[in-house]
Amino acid sequence: MTRLVFLLAIFVAGLPAIAGAAEVEPIYVVAGPTVAETRLTGAEVALIFRRKRNFWGNGQRIQPVNLPVHSRLRRHFTQALFGLTPEGMDEYWQERYFHGVLPPRVLASQDAVMLFVAVTPGAIGYLSSCPTDSRLHVVFMAGAATACPK
Repeated sequence: MTRLVFLLAIFVAGLPAIAGAAEVEPIYVVAGPTVAETRLTGAEVALIFRRKRNFWGNGQRIQPVNLPVHSRLRRHFTQALFGLTPEGMDEYWQERYFHGVLPPRVLASQDAVMLFVAVTPGAIGYLSSCPTDSRLHVVFMAGAATACPK
């Protein structure tokens, strides 16, 4: 019993460090060349990734993409925007599924996200650094993200 209490105390003591580390990871939400919007709020990004906002201002369908559930960036993105873990979003998506709404497509890597967003009309995704593809533009930044050089 004493060992369990000791291990629990160590875990709890380490939580602030874990939380602090997660907060500083940069998030760059990027859109492709067909998206006219240049800036979005965190609330707007959350609506898009919850599939509650489905069209850009010009009427084009929004195509959000996620990273895999096990991705550290996906975990940080989900916690920053929704206050949940990716697994914690399961209940939300199960309920939405019964209304015919599917979650955003999942791509294997940030390179795949960059390519998809660059070539798919209306696409939006997120990266841990400024996009290297000139067809992409940053529409929202969170965490330790700083402005990208032009």
